[in-house]
Amino acid sequence: MEQSLFGFLVCVIAILYAGSRLSYYGDMLADIMGWGKMWMGMILMAGVTSLPELVTGISSIQLVDSPSMAVGNVIGSCAFNILIISLLDVVFYKRPPVTFTAQTGHIIAAAFGVVLLCIVMMSIIQPGLFGHIAWVGNDSLLFMVIYFFAIRAVYNYEKRPKGETEVQEETKADIQYTKTHIISKYLLFATVVVVAAIFLPFYGEDVAEYAGI
Repeated sequence: MEQSLFGFLVCVIAILYAGSRLSYYGDMLADIMGWGKMWMGMILMAGVTSLPELVTGISSIQLVDSPSMAVGNVIGSCAFNILIISLLDVVFYKRPPVTFTAQTGHIIAAAFGVVLLCIVMMSIIQPGLFGHIAWVGNDSLLFMVIYFFAIRAVYNYEKRPKGETEVQEETKADIQYTKTHIISKYLLFATVVVVAAIFLPFYGEDVAEYAGI
């Protein structure tokens, strides 16, 4: 029990610390690479934080043969991630509401997200609606195509000529390090977040079982 509790606490602390550093270096990485912070958050930050869901999904299908658990994990994670906005607003961001100050370009990502969720819903309500090729559902292929267009749309949006108001609203990170240092630190903390998030459920399960939860 003590070992599981210790492992659980180590994973939580590692995620909290590495997650904060990941945001710090991700902010600078977006500036030095010229990617735009919205694109950075949508692709690299979201990709790193979603890798544990990928591992859990693979485990749900390969180890316990439970597609429902895999789909539930992904959809539930989407819902919880939206809930995080309210937590940031209420607990941490002591200024105007988060959605008031976020870039309007997030509407693009949100719209594509709604489209993707609608396709998932339609596929569940009417299995086989989109057909399949061999063992791969056409809806899965459609997800990839739509996600690619979403990435491209957000990138093009951030690369468009900006008005004076938008330029004033953008904040640049105070870059004090070399590009190599920033990239290496980003990869380091991204690895810590992913590894800790993968092991956290195993320790959490042991702790919950011992506590009778």
